[in-house]
Amino acid sequence: MTRNFARYALTLALSVGAQAATINTTWTVTNATGTPGLTTTVNGSTNLTNIGSGTFSATLTIGTSANLSAPFTITLTPSGDKISGTLTIPASAIAGGPLTGSATITGGTGAYAGATGTFQNLTGTGGLSQTGSLTLSFSGAGTITTGGGGGGGTPTPTVTAVQDAAGNTPNIAQGSIFIVKGANLSAAGFTSFAPPRPTTSSGVKVTFTPTSGGSGTDVYLVYLYNQSGVNQIAGILPSTVAVGTYNVTVTNGTNVSPTFTAQVVANKFALFTQDSSGTGLASAQNYISATAVDLNRLTTGSVSGISYSPAHPGQPVIAYGTGLGAYAAGDNTTSPAFDFSKTLTIQAVVGGMSIPVAYAGRAGYAGEDQINFTLPSNVPTGCAVTLQISVNGKLSPPTSLSIAPDANSNACVIPGYTTEQLQKLDQGGTITTGAFTITQFSISAQGVSGKANTIGGGFSQLTAFQLASAAQSNVSVIQ
Repeated sequence: MTRNFARYALTLALSVGAQAATINTTWTVTNATGTPGLTTTVNGSTNLTNIGSGTFSATLTIGTSANLSAPFTITLTPSGDKISGTLTIPASAIAGGPLTGSATITGGTGAYAGATGTFQNLTGTGGLSQTGSLTLSFSGAGTITTGGGGGGGTPTPTVTAVQDAAGNTPNIAQGSIFIVKGANLSAAGFTSFAPPRPTTSSGVKVTFTPTSGGSGTDVYLVYLYNQSGVNQIAGILPSTVAVGTYNVTVTNGTNVSPTFTAQVVANKFALFTQDSSGTGLASAQNYISATAVDLNRLTTGSVSGISYSPAHPGQPVIAYGTGLGAYAAGDNTTSPAFDFSKTLTIQAVVGGMSIPVAYAGRAGYAGEDQINFTLPSNVPTGCAVTLQISVNGKLSPPTSLSIAPDANSNACVIPGYTTEQLQKLDQGGTITTGAFTITQFSISAQGVSGKANTIGGGFSQLTAFQLASAAQSNVSVIQ
């Protein structure tokens, strides 16, 4: 039983996208300290979300003006690229008052040569110690627009992450689908590639080069995505790339990104999920007949021509993921087929129950693996039954399946939710839930007694894909 669900699974798993030259970020500086003096240089750790971490250095001249302006430099590690600008903070912050400042990005080096940007609302703390040394901590959201360092008319690309395409975590298996995230990786727009896939498109390529030395290997490109402030590339790592540590680079035109270190492993399986997060409801199908399959969901229905239903005990299920391992003959072919269960010990683990697989491997799409198994009659049921795949004893990250109580049920069952509410979730709606605890402690010590009361909890908004989070606790449905 092999069903070619691959294109739909990839759409779900690889639709998270890529970005242009303007990067939305939050800048945080933690405990930057400086020596005593009217002019002091403060140094500390810094982080820019979506860009990276490094060190912060600024020179302040303490005077009588209401605001202090300080030129600063951020040095990113390990690339060594620099971002420079001017920080403005109130002089009162030096005396221990609140820090409500701003910053302007005026340039940099490497990938950030000619960069611009602003951070209009920085908040934090500052102050002088008894010895006169200065400490600053602050954080705030802003944007940085890269200036195209490196010449050639194209901004230098920057890699911020190399992750598997299913679980969104580091370490890439041979022959698997993976994602490179960053900035200036490709031109604006979305381009996908069918087999035989290229290793270069419009001057863009991704290269894995051993850190120990030697020639690099260009990957097969699945897509280039640069839209709505997100920039990423999906590729298939050739099965011939040996296990080890690699410097990953992206070439865009004549410019090459700083290296990003990644590990290549023999296998590291993860299941695709329906919201591409790597958690929640798995990208899985319920086998109905030789000509029909349903997408695994909470209730029975259809959307955009795709039928869905919960699985039920005794029913075959097909789950999709990537990372079972190397299969060089199928890295760049139209319909590869290879069963890893003949050489690896592979089991589906559903609700803690180990289930033998009928097939586990490539089945119609390069880099993507499908796992076929049949749910036992005594399988646990519910709307978020844990699903993992065990490969030689190593479990994939947890996802979930929806399993109805029996073959006659049109919906799964979860305490606190009606079938109508589950249908609302399947149709793209959300449900807000609240969970709270109230605790009272009686305290008595040395003749003194009293009571301590605590209350904790909060609200969360759930989708059909992340109903597993509601299954972990007792909740009250608000809407």
